[in-house]
Amino acid sequence: MPIATLLVVEDDPLQMDMLEMILTRNNMTLLRASTGEVALQLYQQHTEIDLILLDVMLPGQLDGLAVCRRVRADQQRLYVPIIMVTALGKTEQLVQGLDAGADDYLTKPFSSRELMARLQAGLRIRRTQRDLAEAQSRYRLLVETARDLLFALDTHDQLTYISPMSETLTGYPPEALLADPMPFACFVHPDDARRLNEWHAHLRDQPEGSDLEFRIRRADSELRWGTLAWTTIYNREGHPAGVQGTIRDITHRKAVEAATWRRSQELAALNLIAARLNQSLQLSNTLAEALHALLEVMDVEYGAVHAVHERQAFLRTAHGLSETEVQRLPGPSAVARWYSSDLEILREAVDATDGQIDLLLKALGIQVIVTVPLHERGELTGLLTLASRAIDKFEATEITLISTVAEQISAAMTNARLYEEAQHRAEELSILYDIGRMLTSTLDLTKVLRVIMEAAVGMLQAEAGSVLLLDEANHQLEFVAAVGARADLVMNLRLPAGAGVAGQALREGRSLLVDDAQHSASFYEDVDHTTGLTTQRLIATPLRVKERFIGVMEVINKRHGPFTAADMRVLDMLAPTAAAAIDNARLYARETQLTEEVRRHNRELSALHAISAALSQSLEIQDVLDVALMVLQPQFDYGGGCIYLNGDGTTPAVWAHHEPSDGIPLGAGNLAASDFVARAISARAVHVLPDTSQLDQKTAAVWAEMQIGAFAAVPLWGHDVVQGGLAMAWREPRPIDHANVQLLAAIGQQIGVAVERASLYEVAQRRAHEIERSYAQLVQSEKLAATGRLAMSLAHEINNPLQAIQNCLHLVLEFSLPEDRQADYLKMAREEVERLSILVQSMLDFYRPARGGQLTANIRAVLDRVLALADQKLRYNQIETILHYPDEPLIVQSPADQLGQVCLNLIMNAAEAMENGGTLQIDAKPRDGMIELLFHDTGEGIPPEVLAHIFEPFYTTKEEGTGLGLAISYTIIERQGGSLQVESEVGRGTLFTIRLPRAEPAVDESLDAAQI
Repeated sequence: MPIATLLVVEDDPLQMDMLEMILTRNNMTLLRASTGEVALQLYQQHTEIDLILLDVMLPGQLDGLAVCRRVRADQQRLYVPIIMVTALGKTEQLVQGLDAGADDYLTKPFSSRELMARLQAGLRIRRTQRDLAEAQSRYRLLVETARDLLFALDTHDQLTYISPMSETLTGYPPEALLADPMPFACFVHPDDARRLNEWHAHLRDQPEGSDLEFRIRRADSELRWGTLAWTTIYNREGHPAGVQGTIRDITHRKAVEAATWRRSQELAALNLIAARLNQSLQLSNTLAEALHALLEVMDVEYGAVHAVHERQAFLRTAHGLSETEVQRLPGPSAVARWYSSDLEILREAVDATDGQIDLLLKALGIQVIVTVPLHERGELTGLLTLASRAIDKFEATEITLISTVAEQISAAMTNARLYEEAQHRAEELSILYDIGRMLTSTLDLTKVLRVIMEAAVGMLQAEAGSVLLLDEANHQLEFVAAVGARADLVMNLRLPAGAGVAGQALREGRSLLVDDAQHSASFYEDVDHTTGLTTQRLIATPLRVKERFIGVMEVINKRHGPFTAADMRVLDMLAPTAAAAIDNARLYARETQLTEEVRRHNRELSALHAISAALSQSLEIQDVLDVALMVLQPQFDYGGGCIYLNGDGTTPAVWAHHEPSDGIPLGAGNLAASDFVARAISARAVHVLPDTSQLDQKTAAVWAEMQIGAFAAVPLWGHDVVQGGLAMAWREPRPIDHANVQLLAAIGQQIGVAVERASLYEVAQRRAHEIERSYAQLVQSEKLAATGRLAMSLAHEINNPLQAIQNCLHLVLEFSLPEDRQADYLKMAREEVERLSILVQSMLDFYRPARGGQLTANIRAVLDRVLALADQKLRYNQIETILHYPDEPLIVQSPADQLGQVCLNLIMNAAEAMENGGTLQIDAKPRDGMIELLFHDTGEGIPPEVLAHIFEPFYTTKEEGTGLGLAISYTIIERQGGSLQVESEVGRGTLFTIRLPRAEPAVDESLDAAQI
């Protein structure tokens, strides 16, 4: 893309051609003009012109000076540089050109360097001026669209600029303010004019400032708020040159601040009232203080608070009004209106059409009255009434505050009522506290129930008491606790769940008081028949936990008179505590049971985890078995342990055993143990003998002779097959429950899987060794196969040196030659011997199996040795070999002999593809941390259908090929972390690319081919 477009005005064609050549070579576009008229026409047509190179002397009516003046007359394009060209170089002409608007001058003759220097200077000016214009345009757009009003004052404090925002903020357009000698006076609020005048007078003393807030009175009289910020600007001499400033509209912020202040005042009042309401629960003083505080905040003279009970209003406190005057308030007389309508607030004023203020109240000067209801959970509980002598009182914002205070007063009244009720329940709660303290002293269910009934019988002075708990499974009530006379006779006695007064109380879910039990239809006589007592009176209270009934409490026969409703209420108070205590005791028992189960499970999981961790440390079968027995011994504290594995598939054989220092031997000679383990394996289930002495006499004697009191046999499960058995013996009998049997089965499965895994590991190791050995044999066989491909060439390579040696020796032995000639022939023979030695060594190195310790190879050394072996074949096929090596040594991560085998295979394939001659180009180069080795031949190429299978084993298109050469080469490279790729096109040759990881040169890395 050209860096600039130039308009060149020159009447000399030769000079024009020279300029075009120079400018084009410097990547500039040229517009040619030979006359002033053509130049002006091109200038108007091409707005992209960046510079004008203008000859002063031009044919026609317009010379260069006239053209310059007309260009400069275009106000839209003032920033196009003009360089005048003249052959005279007179001072007068130079001055005329500069006066006409030229930016620079060139005097003929000039060099191309001078020309380009002046052009570059002019273009820099062009770019600078254009950037300045764009910056000014952006600044102007930013100023004109800013949300703040921007202005500028000169040294005489007169406006020189004001942004269009002035009309939005003040209502006055910019031109009106600019024409006004005192522009601020027209929109600044009169009350703030003095502060603005002071700011205006002290501009010289305050170079900059901000946050001068004032009110703005718009042209339409709307009031707004603004904040003024300014800064003094200075000229180059450091003297003040004026002031620049901004006025920001802060009307919204001021409104928010005012609302916040009002809200803070209301909150302060609410906090004061709330504090007074919370000082005491005695409403007589509390309500009076709260009402007085509200009247002060609202600046209201009169007020009253009524309580509402059963639709009747009762005065609680009043301020400024007598009892008679309070009765004339509209609120108490309108209580029924709140129940019959959705009325929320009642406001009455002297100017209202739908309601009149009582004359007595009018006499006090009252103009407006507002009544706000007090609610508790949606129910009307009271009235708050305020009266004022000001007609404008109780607007919407004030009503909101009054309603909030009403809610606080309602809450205070509710709290006071609850406090009074709490006092009445204090005595009852003290009783419950004593009972609760006794109940929390134990979680034993029997003790809990006895404590409950002793407390109930004692409090109610009853003859006896009992607790019956519901057995939901059997639909029965069972006596689980009893106190008093003959209590032991009813313990564990059961009766149908719906029988008796107890069953009725449970069925109906409520307490029952029976004064004459003997004549009650619900009475269950069988209990009296069992105890011998006569039940006259009783109270039955159901026990409930959440929504579930769990039993019944009963007390019978009060000693001094009949049971009362208060007695039943006491039992009702006691019942929830008793039910919760019973439920807690049950939960505690259940939790204790669950805790013990969790502990047992944790022990089992710990054992399984320890065994699993130990078994995962090794894949050797013997190690697995030894570790398993050593881990199990402290877990089960056995006296002897042994693991049998299925050897021939029928009879288990001992593979590992472990006994403590004084343990029980469980070797192969222990037939009883072996037979027992065999039975467990055959049954595929854990077999245990918790106590061998409990067996028949003969069998017990056998185990006793071995000093075995308990024995366990565990089959070792793999995934599908039982691998063997685990035997553990103890000297003393040992309880082995179902949970222990499950744990042993899980352990047996873990050991079985570990044994199976170890067996599979051994098989995998053997197969891996076999595969590695087969791979090495395959690689070596491919080397031998390469021998056949090189046989004729190598024979020729060997015969040539032998023939030369024979000729030299024949000349020395058969002819009388001077000593110097004899030395020459012998030297030639020695050179051929060395050549033959190198060839033989190369063959031996190539065919020798890989050395395990050799991990890196020098690319150049490998290629030199391989090319030495294939040299005869390449020359015989008239193939030109082109090698490209970098100067640095290229060392790769690969054994040298294997890399040489791959390279030889690719070179031989290339030679066979070019039987009629061609070129083999070999390139070696580093790339992205790898070394690339490229073999490019000019043979016929490989068809696509063959190319897709070229690396597959045994795939070949040759009659005598094995199809393994490229497959083995691909495997060798891939095993070293590299890649072997091929690209081919029929008629254009084939490219093989080897990529191997690059290695750092070792101390002994060199170009010595003996590395291969």
